[in-house]
Amino acid sequence: MSDYIRFTDVVSNVASDRPEGYEQLYRVFRMLSAPLRRQFGYQDFEDRLHDVYLIVVESIRSGKFREPAALPSYIQGVARFVLCSHVNTRSRRRRLYPTLRHWHATHISEHDPEGACWKREQRDIMRKLLAELNARERDILIRFYIDEQSKEEICRDLSITETQFRLGKSRAKAHLTRLGAERLAAA
Repeated sequence: MSDYIRFTDVVSNVASDRPEGYEQLYRVFRMLSAPLRRQFGYQDFEDRLHDVYLIVVESIRSGKFREPAALPSYIQGVARFVLCSHVNTRSRRRRLYPTLRHWHATHISEHDPEGACWKREQRDIMRKLLAELNARERDILIRFYIDEQSKEEICRDLSITETQFRLGKSRAKAHLTRLGAERLAAA
């Protein structure tokens, strides 16, 4: 095949789940790799490029992307979105790091027997409370707070919208708080 790629064919082949469509789409990504590399920086380029690729494939396959001629622009827009999300996550972690370090420094150490026992007890309580949540609530909380996945990853993996994610996370936290309060009152 020549270097010329018809975006209509690429979108049609990916939408039809044909292997050549994924190869063609990957070639389009390679054509755009220089500007994308500048946006993402060299350190995270391959990981972020893969995230963008998966988002684009999913939007084509689900029928959300309908304008084949705009494929390069769409890829660059998704790349900017992923980049902003990645930057927000990094800045949130950077912002929270001193707080977490302070919290850890002021709490009981896991290296002494009492501290280890206390930490084990806290983990057991949290596991029991999480087990009482429904599967979706538990999955959202674990993915977001423990596994530190971004909301975009969670929405994509669970096939939910950002609104459903925010609502689900809010309800799950409220449910977990209610369960914890009930256990504390019963003790």
